[in-house]
Amino acid sequence: HQPPPAETWSTVERWAWGEIQQGRIADFNWLYRLKTPLDPTKPEGWNNPREPRYISSAFLEDILLREPWRSAVPRQGVRLAGAWFRDSVDLKNAQVDQVVWLLKSRFEGGARFDSASFARLLVLSGSTFAGPVVMEKLRVASSLFMRDHATFQGDLHLGSASVGGTLELNGSAFAGEVNMDKLEVASSLFMRDHATFGKDVRLASASVGGTLELIGSTFAGAVNMDKLQVASSLYMRNRAAFEKGVVLRSAKVGGN
Repeated sequence: HQPPPAETWSTVERWAWGEIQQGRIADFNWLYRLKTPLDPTKPEGWNNPREPRYISSAFLEDILLREPWRSAVPRQGVRLAGAWFRDSVDLKNAQVDQVVWLLKSRFEGGARFDSASFARLLVLSGSTFAGPVVMEKLRVASSLFMRDHATFQGDLHLGSASVGGTLELNGSAFAGEVNMDKLEVASSLFMRDHATFGKDVRLASASVGGTLELIGSTFAGAVNMDKLQVASSLYMRNRAAFEKGVVLRSAKVGGN
């Protein structure tokens, strides 16, 4: 027996819940048969009343954290694509058991994941965050993907976060400061494939259990890797650009 939608949910949220229950990605670009999906980096088109795609933070909290919906999420998890989050998404201190994919979506007010715990995969690939994204002390038991042209127009705070698999920022754009001081990544940290960083990147006292790759990316601000620990290799090659210098004082690299 599947629980019915909450009375407070909108029509599009009810549709999204139906797709999630069937183990499918609730893809608004598919729903509206768009040959060219909306560009998350641009504000135009997301508030179209003829093609509504607004998803509230309250809806996310309901299906991720509250019964009876929380237990009814299938093993494929909560997967949304092309959604519009008009308000700030607040999952601070949340304990999330499901896989979560929020793909190619637009977050007008940024997001808070600080001190949250995700027992499985968290994917934010291809999405745009118009405000700051706070992930301090976030715990992800599996991997965290923020790749494939994800765009962060404000600061990204990942200080003291812990990722049990890989952390991937490949090909994404970060306009603000990226603070990953004291970050712990059990496997590898990838910041490659023409990723761009507009301000300072901080990795002081961070720990990476595999490789750290900055291959081919551009860093307009300073890169502080003071006391960084990399168990395997550190790669900063293939036309990677560091415009304001790199600090590797007291860093330890176990491989190349």
